[in-house]
Amino acid sequence: MNEEKDIKDILNEKKVPEEISPENIKTMLDEQTAADTKRKGISQTAKMAISSAACLLIIGGAVAAGAIANPGRNVKPDMNEPAATTASSGETTTTAAEETTASGSVTTTRTEVTKTDKKAAKSTSYLTAAKDYSEVYEIFSKSFGEYMDDLSRQRKYGALQENGIEYTDEEADYAAPESSAVNGVGGSTAAADAPDYYDTYNQEEGVLEADICKTDGRFIYYITTEYVPDKTICKLNYAEVENGNFINSGSIDIFPEMPENVELLQSAMSIDDMYLYNGMVIMVGTAYGVNEAVGYSQTMSFVTAYTAGGEPEYIGTYFQDGWYSDVRIAPDGYMYLCTNYSSDYFESLDDDEDIEHYIPSCGCESVNCLPAEEIFMPEEPDQGYGFINYTVIGSIDLNNGYVENVQTKAMAGFSGNIYMSQDNIYLAKGYDETTVTRVAVSGGNIEPACSATISGYVKDQFSMSEYDGCFRVATTVEDWNKYGIVGDAFGINGYTADNYVYVLDLDLTELGHIHDFGRDETIKSVNFRGDMAYVVTYEQTDPLFAIDLSDPASPEILDELKINGYSTYMQKWSDDLLLGFGVNADDNGFETGIKVTMFDNSDPTDLKAAATYTLDRSDDYSWLYSEGVWDRKAVMIAPEKEIVGFPINYSRINDDDWEYRFEYDFLRYDEQSQEFVPIGAIDGGDQNESSSSFRRAVYVGDYVYVLSGETFIAADLDTITQTDIAYFPAG
Repeated sequence: MNEEKDIKDILNEKKVPEEISPENIKTMLDEQTAADTKRKGISQTAKMAISSAACLLIIGGAVAAGAIANPGRNVKPDMNEPAATTASSGETTTTAAEETTASGSVTTTRTEVTKTDKKAAKSTSYLTAAKDYSEVYEIFSKSFGEYMDDLSRQRKYGALQENGIEYTDEEADYAAPESSAVNGVGGSTAAADAPDYYDTYNQEEGVLEADICKTDGRFIYYITTEYVPDKTICKLNYAEVENGNFINSGSIDIFPEMPENVELLQSAMSIDDMYLYNGMVIMVGTAYGVNEAVGYSQTMSFVTAYTAGGEPEYIGTYFQDGWYSDVRIAPDGYMYLCTNYSSDYFESLDDDEDIEHYIPSCGCESVNCLPAEEIFMPEEPDQGYGFINYTVIGSIDLNNGYVENVQTKAMAGFSGNIYMSQDNIYLAKGYDETTVTRVAVSGGNIEPACSATISGYVKDQFSMSEYDGCFRVATTVEDWNKYGIVGDAFGINGYTADNYVYVLDLDLTELGHIHDFGRDETIKSVNFRGDMAYVVTYEQTDPLFAIDLSDPASPEILDELKINGYSTYMQKWSDDLLLGFGVNADDNGFETGIKVTMFDNSDPTDLKAAATYTLDRSDDYSWLYSEGVWDRKAVMIAPEKEIVGFPINYSRINDDDWEYRFEYDFLRYDEQSQEFVPIGAIDGGDQNESSSSFRRAVYVGDYVYVLSGETFIAADLDTITQTDIAYFPAG
């Protein structure tokens, strides 16, 4: 412990400016968190934004390219496989050309890959399981020391910059950042005789995704979080349906039974996602808690299960430290819950035995800190915040009709965007550079496997795909080029952007990539289908690129289609058609409303817009938007019924008064005439009299059900004529 005491003595000599002291930053984070619990993810985003503003980097952002040290039983690297080299210096490099090795009956051939730009995927440092808590504490203390040193450099060179004093390029790395404002950037289980019904679209077959509503063809379930003074009310609304009628309906409050050593606070709780699986309604949420045993507060995510049916009954709950990030259920019935956890500040720790303050915990009846060997840390720390961020992944067995935790592991660094195939979870985090980490999963076992760093940022889960032994990922690289010469004066050269599609093997070694498309535009949506990638970029027009990935070493753009507006989400409609939903814009790039496009990709070398439907604001004093633009689950895409549905919110200013109304619209796509035909809308009326907009729609048999937190409305699917309504009073 003498070495740790010396470290703490050194740290205590560092003087931190009061306005950015750990205590004050922590206070700001806590105040922001408390204020922003009304929407999923806001608190986490605010916390990360404040930290980023202080120019602090996440510890553990770098991990391995190739098998991680001490790989688990799910990761068995082939020792006979020759390691391929990757471009790291930006010069032209090649892998081993036509290199062939044989191991038993398996022959591996590597073909030449040429990289001619500086954006190749590259190896990063190793992430290893901790031997004991003191090792985690040691990394923690090193991180804090580097954080303090960097803070000092920031202030020094920031002051030089403000006073017009020149500094070296190396010193410029620590200069105070310019404000972005300069650039103007602000498996359900169905009844045997149930009719066909709509379910959440899953990116990967067999990998189930959650939503705020689910149906099994007999019951419809919908979760909502209401905010009232001093507390939140989380509800599960449900209704039994038959032929467009509600047989019965009800609502129950959701408040999980507390673990023995944590008191959940109802004043800050939300229900964010839901599954209908194996006879259970399974809900995922986040809550604050107070651990009375050690006297500190904590943010915990939870998975709580109720019986499915007309009167849901409580089954049990699993708790896991951190803000809810994402969740999936694998084909073998194991759920994987990802959360983002931040430890307390290093200064507040007494010693390495104070584990409750820097090691995440989990459990069902009671919560306990993870064993040290389940914590994965970098061998050397990156620049830190003064506290550690973890991605925590917990596996839950759902095969026995209740929730049972199998394994939980934590890896340094926040999770970022999450994509899951049947065997792997991929975590993509970063902006100028993105670290992609593959985590192998099977039967509830979780094994961090390998990592690589690529250029740019990943927009969302649909920008990633695993296919035929390859991992593909699309990124945008932005460069604001802040410092430059305009004439004889210093000025801003302007904004540039480029887009990339990388192809990596499952060890995350690069096989090839393509870039230099959609220049000065950003990726708005991606759809991977087999060996093809369809990528939409946007600045003023909407280019849709068809990219052939059949040769991983040499991706090739086959065609480019330009139309106004852009699609924020694309989904397969048929083998030859791709549906795009997003934003309409005029010839000058001014956004005017929403747009639905049916792309004909039957010939990827000759893309076409087969049909387009737009809905624009009526004048300069009115606006309209759709939640489907940023949440694809709000859009009901049902090619089997030839139907597309989406919510619309209208607003208008009239004599200094705002008017609001909302509805859910439906279109039928006629493939023979190649056009979208409006078939009707469910009108929600004046939003000034209701706080609950339509957020989802599902069909059961020949009827559609449009859902909000206050009403379920049934309608005939062919005419959108209302047949029944169920009410769910607020509070």
